[in-house]
Order: sequence, then C-alpha cells, then structure tokens
Amino acid sequence: MASEQYKRTWSEIREVLEELPILDTHEHFLPPDFLAVGENTLLQILRHSYLSADCISAGMSATWWQKGSLIHGPVSLQQERESGHTSLAPLWQFLPRTRHTAYHWALVEGLKHLHGLTGDLSADSWPDLAARVQVAYASDDWFDKVMERMRIRLSLLDPYYMVAEPSSWSDQVVPIFEVDDFLDHPWKHPQGGQPAAEIARAWGIELESLTDLLQAVEVGFERYKMLGGVGIKIGVAYRRSLRFDDATQNEALAALAQIREGSGSQAVVVLGNFIVRHILQKSLEVGFPVQIHTGYQCGQLEQGNPTNLVNLIQEFPQVNFVLFHGGYPYADEAGLLAKAFPNVYLDMCWMPLLSPAMAASVLERWLNLVPHNKIMWGGDVWTVEECFGAVKLFKDVLARVLVNLMEYMGLDINAAMQIASGIGYRNACELFGIPVEKIAQ
Repeated sequence: MASEQYKRTWSEIREVLEELPILDTHEHFLPPDFLAVGENTLLQILRHSYLSADCISAGMSATWWQKGSLIHGPVSLQQERESGHTSLAPLWQFLPRTRHTAYHWALVEGLKHLHGLTGDLSADSWPDLAARVQVAYASDDWFDKVMERMRIRLSLLDPYYMVAEPSSWSDQVVPIFEVDDFLDHPWKHPQGGQPAAEIARAWGIELESLTDLLQAVEVGFERYKMLGGVGIKIGVAYRRSLRFDDATQNEALAALAQIREGSGSQAVVVLGNFIVRHILQKSLEVGFPVQIHTGYQCGQLEQGNPTNLVNLIQEFPQVNFVLFHGGYPYADEAGLLAKAFPNVYLDMCWMPLLSPAMAASVLERWLNLVPHNKIMWGGDVWTVEECFGAVKLFKDVLARVLVNLMEYMGLDINAAMQIASGIGYRNACELFGIPVEKIAQ
C-alpha cells in the first residue's frame, strides 16, 4: 500500500476506533479520594505512573519516588497520604531524558487532554497544572466522566493493595480476586504489604494451619463473587517461577511449618505449588478465569516465561488461563500456547505502554497465529490520566495492525471492525460472562 494511501486508510480506521467501546481487562486504579487528599495530587499521579520508572532508569534516585508509591514502596495507602516532597528539582533534571518514551507520552497525553497541559511537563507548567488537577479531583464524578471520555464501559480492577476490603467508588469498576498473598508468605509479606494472615483476620479467620489457609482462600472466592468479581489474578512471577511442580498435602504441611519458623525459601515454593492447585480448582467451581502475570518484571525474566505454566494448563483443561502482557518478551511462546490450548488466552495489557512499536509487531504476529477471539486488552495503570494515554496507544496500535491485515490478508472493513470489537470488548465479555449489551451501549 502506497504511503499516502496507508496514511489515509489508517486515519479512517483510527477515526472509527475512537468510538470503540472498551472492556478494560486489567487496572490498578487508586480510589480518587485517596489521590485527592492534600495539595499534591499531581505529584501523586506521577508517583503512581510508569514514568517514574523511566526517570529511575535515566539515573534519578529511586529514593525520591519510594515513599508514597505503590510501585516503588510500601503497600499502604495511609503511609502514602502522609508522605510528600518539598523539592521537585530532581524531576526536572531527569524528566527530559524520558521525553521520547511511551511511558512519558501516555501520561503527558492524559494531562493535556484531561487537565489542559500545554507544551511539556516542566517547572514552568507545573503550578498551573497542579491547581487544575486539584480542581478536577474535587468533583465526585471525576472518575466516571473520564471513563466515559475513554469509552471504557467496565474495568476489571486488581486491588492488590486492598485485597481484604476493596473499595467500590464506581459502577464501572469490578474487582478481581488477587490471590498472591495466599501463595507464599502467609505471615510476613515479602514486599512489606498485607500478608495472608492479616487478610484472613479481616475475614474472621485466625491463620494457624494449612486448613485455615485453605479456608481463607475459599472465603476470598465467596467474598469476591458477592462483590461482583469475575476472575482471579496471579502475579507471583515477581517473586517466584511460574513453574508449579506437584506437591502433596504432607509436603505443604511441612513447608508451612518451616515458613512459620522463619526458614526455608524452598518451603515457600512448595507451599505455593500446593495452594495454587486448590485455587485453580476453586476457580473452576466458581467459573472464574485466571489472569496471570507473565513476561517482563524487574527481576529474573525467566520466572515469567509462560511456558512454565504448561503443566498447569494441561492439568486443568477446563480452567481458562489469561496470559498477561502477552508474556513479552516471550510473546511468540505465549502465542503458540494460545494456539495449542483452547483454554489459553492472550491479554496485551501494558504492552502498548511498554512500546507501541513492539505491541503492533506482536499483535500482528498473533493475528496470523491464533483466532482473534483469544485476544483482549487492559491498561494496567493506577490513574485515569495514564489510562487516557494508554487507551490512545492501544487504538493507535490496533489501527496500524488492521491496516496491514487489510493490505496483505485481503480483509474488508467489516472484517477489520469485527476483530477490533472482539479485542476491544467482545472477547472479554464472552470469557468473563459479562453481557455484551452492558459494554456496547
């Protein structure tokens, strides 16, 4: 397709996609009333953005961000409310180095469209922008209005920072049961967060035994089902390999005893190997798909290789596994798993934010490889500002891939739009049992 013709076709497709409704499969949205506390909501938005990670990558001290960030610090909303910075000078030194990254573009795009930022985010633009942000967050319906602008009809929320009692501030947000804290360190969270014992206590269970731990998992399923939850999330690839070997109940009992005594790193793995099978069995009984973090994390990449899951995929053929982030950088491996196993799905959440060029390349390969009903998208961010940019990047990527498919696969506009609506919302509706009419309105 000639360059000018390509541009025209892309623009036409992109204009149509602007109106595409979305079922957003994965977010970590913070409660708006948390962000609104104090006079530094804009700073809170930056702290809870991926842009902070790019600044650190550029050489900025991580300690500047750590206090008051769910990404870089303790998982405690109260501690974050009490934190603050007096100097923004380090930000202006390192922020320009990120100007070309997708993380930077996405957040700034949101700030421009939602809060009227003109030009770059800088020391000069900060005071006026910060004041505008405070005014916006003073409105009770700010979150819902932005969701409408993004045409996100429903978002599946991973409330990992408030598992025991997830907040409910919008009808457009549905909780996902995040089960990580039941899979490894029951009494002491490895990252300073809320361990399983504290979550269980909030649900009326004193965690003293393996029976108590299994009971807490079952109560968690019941509570999230009652809250309108539609699935679970496993994110332990940040802490261990996704290879879950067999483990007997006796091995799990011994492992739990070692953990209680404060020893045995291998015991943590053994316990998780046993508990994960209980969790998957409950997911099957309740009808919850299983979202799993695969691929990139700041640590051992091999831990998140989706091929580590093959034994569980085969052991639980009736459980639907959703591979988050497309397994990137193991995206081709993830695609082959989705091709080979009917119970494996691909979620390109986060990928356009990591790199739109990479996401477009991967999505095109996937659409050559697997039926399009197996692909979906989520933003994977903490604020609506960053989500606004994430939605735009996703639709840009989708338009680019659809134009290429129309060129060399001979798809017409109707076939292209069927793929678009599938990835945008229909596929997730079918998988999570959400009426299509609730999204396509």
